[in-house]
Amino acid sequence: EYLETRIIFSDPAFFEVFTFPSLQGDLSKALAEPNAAVLTKSFARKIFGEENPVGKSFLVRLNFRTTPQAEVKVAALMEDVPKNAHFKFDAALPLSLFVPPKERTGAMTWNWFEMKTYVRLKPQISRQSVEQKFPELVKSTGGDQRKQRLLLQPLREIHLSAALPFDDVEQTNARDLYVFAGIALLVLVIACINYMVLVTARYTQRLKEIGVRKIIGATAPKLLLQFLSETALIAALTVPLALGIVEIAHRSFGGLLGKELQIDYFNNQVFLWGNLCVLIFFTAVAGFYPALFFARINAVAMLKGQGAGVRASTRLRKSLVVIQFGVTIALLVCVGTMYEQLRYTRTKELGYRRDNLLVVKTGALEKQMGVLKQAGLSHSAVSAATLSSWLPGYLTAETIMPHPHGEGTITVEFVEADCDLLKTFQIQLLEGRDFDCSSPNDTLNVYRNGKPDFALLPRVSILLNETAVQALGLESPVGKELNYSALQGTVIGVIKDMHNRSLHHPIKPMVIRYSDYAEQLVVAYQRGQEAEVLAHLKTAWEKLTTKSEFTYLFLNDYIRQLYAAEEKFLQMTTWFAALAIALSCLGLFGMAVFSIERRTKEIGIRKVLGASASGVVTLLAKDFVKLVLIANVVAWPAAWYAMNKWLQDFAYRIDLGWWTFALASGVALCIAILTVSTQAIRAALANPVDALRYE
Repeated sequence: EYLETRIIFSDPAFFEVFTFPSLQGDLSKALAEPNAAVLTKSFARKIFGEENPVGKSFLVRLNFRTTPQAEVKVAALMEDVPKNAHFKFDAALPLSLFVPPKERTGAMTWNWFEMKTYVRLKPQISRQSVEQKFPELVKSTGGDQRKQRLLLQPLREIHLSAALPFDDVEQTNARDLYVFAGIALLVLVIACINYMVLVTARYTQRLKEIGVRKIIGATAPKLLLQFLSETALIAALTVPLALGIVEIAHRSFGGLLGKELQIDYFNNQVFLWGNLCVLIFFTAVAGFYPALFFARINAVAMLKGQGAGVRASTRLRKSLVVIQFGVTIALLVCVGTMYEQLRYTRTKELGYRRDNLLVVKTGALEKQMGVLKQAGLSHSAVSAATLSSWLPGYLTAETIMPHPHGEGTITVEFVEADCDLLKTFQIQLLEGRDFDCSSPNDTLNVYRNGKPDFALLPRVSILLNETAVQALGLESPVGKELNYSALQGTVIGVIKDMHNRSLHHPIKPMVIRYSDYAEQLVVAYQRGQEAEVLAHLKTAWEKLTTKSEFTYLFLNDYIRQLYAAEEKFLQMTTWFAALAIALSCLGLFGMAVFSIERRTKEIGIRKVLGASASGVVTLLAKDFVKLVLIANVVAWPAAWYAMNKWLQDFAYRIDLGWWTFALASGVALCIAILTVSTQAIRAALANPVDALRYE
């Protein structure tokens, strides 16, 4: 029985450069032996149970041409790798099993893109001083012939920077984190605005109290301290509630980010200081203005129930409501735009079929995938199948070559598959013909005894896409023999451009070559028959091997994962928008209550004079509707700028339509009207006698 696992290959210095807790054995010397192995605790338990694994041997299937399998002995045992570690592995094996020592020299070693070198610099040595010596190193080892350039990337920058080619570490877009932090800050500002609106709106209930305090000697600094203290106390009382919400929601939040969040409430200095800063920020922003507002009103006017700052306070509250709904409308525009772009990625014609395609990974069946393909084709629901090293969005081989008819370079992507690629993916052939497995040149294998025979390359049949034909300046490409240094072969056909990668990237020149090596089998089946086809293939797999697990995926799901980061970004922005709407409604509701209370007598007089309930509701609501309409002036330019920047990440994108902005404004307006109308209707239906009884 074989277990699928994650293995890294390294030299003995790996455990000197990186520190991992050792349980048994000496990690620093463990990989010095040619057939040694270091296992994590959980993986060792899977193989050996509760027995001591050190000194025991097991067989590893490697599927390499040089070392198809090897018997290794456990030299050391280590703790499980943390989930947030740079490396993710269950076992570490010597590099010699991956690349024999005799093959670690020569020009071909520059093609080992999957290999990475980690260096630990001495404290007094700078990164730049080391990089200055790289050109000489490249020249001395033959890399200058391939225009190679070496660079150093600090480990702490890898996970928050743009991915380098052939990099397989988990990464988080730093820009997304900054955006989320900015949105969270905006939500906090909205909460502060709500507090300021409600406190200043209720000032009349405290005018006499503050007036008495000022008459008996309370100075402005003392009043300022009082209101800041009240605000700080309210903020402090919300901390336990906030921590409870965090404890409940952080797992779901981590799921949206695709991360496992671990929060140490009391030992994490960033968390503690961050919360303290938020408390100070809220106290300063939310408490400072109300304190100054009350402190500057004349004491006599307060005792009379009057305030010289009423008009200024009203203007401020209206301005704050405009800011609140401006943020809300901008977030709604962002949500709508992101949704439309992601819908575009799911509906755009890609140049190949994406539905009803099942992908089976090679696993241990590298030499028997042809048998599995024939077994799949024997099912009545299977219309086509191909063995391919290519999947849309999957990293393909590419080369950078001098432009044949001008200055600069062009990048050419290479796809390798058998003769049924076009049929299975329904790729349109524009000129020439498809591969014919009965033609010797179409199935020519340039590798003999594991080494390429470059003399055969011009005879190899190839297909070009439209972009390649244009980039190479070929007017009648079919039948032409290409003999560029990095691109050789005879063109037998031209295919319509297809999106080899996600819509983030432009279509590049592409060359399709025949290969009998496959990383996966792709099967086209009839709609609704996936369960039957899957069961049929799994049964055929189990008849051929029990050495590896049957691993599969559906192409449509795989393509959707190319936009997983944008999907998560949309979900997060939607939650923030919903929270902003809720907070804005609370602020608007509080302001509406206060405004209606101040106009109670006016409403009573209007009703006595014959005003209808609908007329009163319209009168009360129109002022708030104006504020929401004014908020569009703030929201639309900001949302347009933000979404225009976001869409620039896509080479193929939607246009920013006016209807998205109109819809967001309409939603915000409806929410505002509903929020205000609940109080306006109640006031309009009230008995005017109650309002005028004491007049």
